[in-house]
Amino acid sequence: MFEWDERKRLWTLRERYLDFRDAYQVFDGRPVIYVRAWRNQEERFVSTAEINGKLYTVVWTWRGKTSGLFHSGEQAMARKEHIARYTARELAANRRASRTDWAKAAAMTKEELKASIAADPDEAGMVIDWDNVTVELPMAKADLHMRVDRDVLDFFRKTGRGYQTRINAVLRSYIASMRRHNRHPRRGHLMSQLPSVINRPRKRSS
Repeated sequence: MFEWDERKRLWTLRERYLDFRDAYQVFDGRPVIYVRAWRNQEERFVSTAEINGKLYTVVWTWRGKTSGLFHSGEQAMARKEHIARYTARELAANRRASRTDWAKAAAMTKEELKASIAADPDEAGMVIDWDNVTVELPMAKADLHMRVDRDVLDFFRKTGRGYQTRINAVLRSYIASMRRHNRHPRRGHLMSQLPSVINRPRKRSS
């Protein structure tokens, strides 16, 4: 379920040419840059994803015990008649209702974006935890049981929740690098090509 204040939707549409009705696309299974944030002691989340070749960001938070609830605006949205609620299926099925002007949104300059953010009262005082950014890849995963060096596993586990996603991201970056250089590693040479964080000497017991 997605929820927002219609007054804020219209403000964002006027200032940034983006309609909240398209926000569900950030959560449709595409790779997302994900970071936690806080404002007025309220936990928020900042999710950035590529749509139509450009990066767009949604600031959202959970509401009560309802899962998947999207919100934009202050913690207490004053009047219920201003609140819109839709499921992702409803939004996807009614895409024609969106008023997003993707061309104008993509053409906004950095200066225009900064001015728009500065004019948004919901942005003021928001603290973003940039030190713990993660890349979420919520696509179908294959169940794999594999053996890795203990220090490699310990390294990723110490990074906290989502460490398996980060392991996947490191492997994906390796694939992207090999494809970019049109390389196909031979069997037995795979580990020599992996990033240094993975390719560490194995300790041998005496």
